[in-house]
Amino acid sequence: MGSVLIPSLLSLLCFGIYSSRTLIQNQERNGQDILNSVSQTLEMQFSDIINIQDAFYIYNEVFQEAEALNNPQLYQYYDELTRIEMENTYTIILTKLIHTSDQDIRAVVFFPASNGDTAYYLGKENARLEEIEYPGYHEETWYKEAAADGNQSVFYAEHNPEYIENRHLSDVYSYIKAVRDMSNGNVIGVVKIDVSSQMLEDTLNVVEQTADNGLIILQEGEFFASSEWIPAEQEMTVKEGSRVQIGKKLYQMQTREIAGTGLELVYLNSRGAVYRGYLP
Repeated sequence: MGSVLIPSLLSLLCFGIYSSRTLIQNQERNGQDILNSVSQTLEMQFSDIINIQDAFYIYNEVFQEAEALNNPQLYQYYDELTRIEMENTYTIILTKLIHTSDQDIRAVVFFPASNGDTAYYLGKENARLEEIEYPGYHEETWYKEAAADGNQSVFYAEHNPEYIENRHLSDVYSYIKAVRDMSNGNVIGVVKIDVSSQMLEDTLNVVEQTADNGLIILQEGEFFASSEWIPAEQEMTVKEGSRVQIGKKLYQMQTREIAGTGLELVYLNSRGAVYRGYLP
């Protein structure tokens, strides 16, 4: 009887290993397909946001207003009517871009490079330029990173700045970049584009997810955004062999760079589900 049982067990074991490996390969192909699709969607969304920042260079009126906000001494060169027209044109152009964007842009805020604590808020809900007090913004990490290199864009993970919280708006993530005087390269300020975090989460949730798989976005190895199934506050440890531990669970990860952002889209998959289903 042993001569029959042992070969049968060996055959069953081999079949289980073959089946699990085949399923793993299928899951990896599926993961790559998901990464390709979602990363393309995210790149289009971020490109839509970046277009708003480009307005400071495309539209001379927008740049002139930002330049005047940074250097009040320029006011003497404009009469009162011209100043009103400059502010109105700045507001109209950016408001149109905010409302025609496919993304839920909550605000465009300009932070002058000059000394002072005053920034200039243009919100989706009011369509008028407001002065806001933001003490010490020159010392914020996102400001210093953007201002230090006028060509570097900075993405800032979900947060709730006071000027957003005071208006009872939802949490935002931000795209931040310096505005430079193209004639001399000097940084005249930093523009911060605040976008509702919900749209980013919705994009990550388009894939059917379970406790064994899902999508997150990393920035320099740290959480930037995640889908509903995994709270971002859980501790994450990246391990050798493309593995990551989140909370008490270990996942295999497949990654894809989101072009032009410094962000990384990650598909997580728990291999435990495979072995539970196929190994005897």
